[in-house]
Amino acid sequence: MDQTTVDNRGADQVGGIILIIKRTKYSREPVMVTFRYFLIFTAAILGIANMRMWWQSFSIPHIFKKDFIQEFLISKSVLDGVNPYLPLPVLADRFLGPLPNLIFPHPTPHPPPVALFCLPLGLMSYKHAAIVWFLFELICLSVSVVLLLRWLGVEKRGALASLSALLILVWTPITYELLNGQLTALLFFLLVGAWQALRSGKDIRGGIFLGAAVAVKLVPWPLIIFLMLRRNWRATYAAISTTIVANVAVATLIGFDRMAHYYLKIGSSVSELYHSYYFNFSLWTMGWRIFDGTGSQVLSGVNAPPLFNAPAIAPIISLAISFAMFIIGLAFAFKARDFDTSFGIVICLMILVSPIAWNHHLITTLIPFVIVVQNLSFLKWPRKETYITLCIFFTFCIPPSGLHELISLLAGIGLGGGLVQTCSFTVALVSLLPTIALLGLLWLVWRRDRPAP
Repeated sequence: MDQTTVDNRGADQVGGIILIIKRTKYSREPVMVTFRYFLIFTAAILGIANMRMWWQSFSIPHIFKKDFIQEFLISKSVLDGVNPYLPLPVLADRFLGPLPNLIFPHPTPHPPPVALFCLPLGLMSYKHAAIVWFLFELICLSVSVVLLLRWLGVEKRGALASLSALLILVWTPITYELLNGQLTALLFFLLVGAWQALRSGKDIRGGIFLGAAVAVKLVPWPLIIFLMLRRNWRATYAAISTTIVANVAVATLIGFDRMAHYYLKIGSSVSELYHSYYFNFSLWTMGWRIFDGTGSQVLSGVNAPPLFNAPAIAPIISLAISFAMFIIGLAFAFKARDFDTSFGIVICLMILVSPIAWNHHLITTLIPFVIVVQNLSFLKWPRKETYITLCIFFTFCIPPSGLHELISLLAGIGLGGGLVQTCSFTVALVSLLPTIALLGLLWLVWRRDRPAP
């Protein structure tokens, strides 16, 4: 069998997949109609289940388990002139009174400028503030998804609304973001705005969006380094200036000493509590997993022994792996011929080299995903890359609870094995599936770099 025959067969298979999708959507055959309604029914069930979880998250005690409690307490602290970086239980006792559940026993790891975004929430009751934040997240997600779909060429209002609702209601990273009330929805909106502005040549606007994103969460800082390497000084200066202005503004409210205390002490000390937690899929966790084992002083979960017992070198190896990935990723981004490709690579890179990476951080990967989809369409849907893209997307659909149950099964504990358990080093590696998928997505973005027109 010659190579031409193999290529033709591959093209026929991809064409067959596209034909099946079209038949599923438009066919009146009983089997296809049944399959179409099955997909709709499944999506509806998942959406309803997720909406039910979101609704329950506003009831007691679930509402006090939200990560949003950090934003609320930091805003209350600033309004009352209290140090916002006291331990969260101390602030909760002051502003909320006795709680029905335990909360994080450390200061919030979120940077000071978050207080500027959340300040109005401190004027409300906690429940009302949580609801307002939930609606704000929905708006950020909806606008961002619509912008991405329009960039892909989806223009019809019905299609925009349907695809946006499907993604928001069903995709696991978005589900967990809305459930916990985190900051990633806002970060996602700012990054989409930065990308759209920078690719259109609006460097100042793009830099302002990016600077605001870094001020909210430090995770996107590699994008500023990338802009510096490209010598886009207007965007770089705008990003750095925006970040500085946001920090100076909040420092006038909380004091420069407290802001300095956060950057010099709080951020690193809180990261140490989670650097080897099994749901943290950052590359920073690799050295700790290999030489110190898996576990956390704060959260219960899977405990696994190290592959080699040498905890002294764990932080060195973690730093070396992350730094090496940072250099490799930046090299890929710098060599890419297309700006969209470069931006998508750095989005993947910023999650991988962040000290902590949680499931909801994967929301920002929708940017590289749409870049990959656009490029695959441009290249007539090559079989291998198309299949890999689908596998990566569905890997991100696996909830953390699903990974936990898979680890329990492989460890011989069975389903519902509880939160605290011990397994082997090899079995614990299952929790790094998002890391592997994220590396695969980075490779796909780079691989599908379009030739210059």
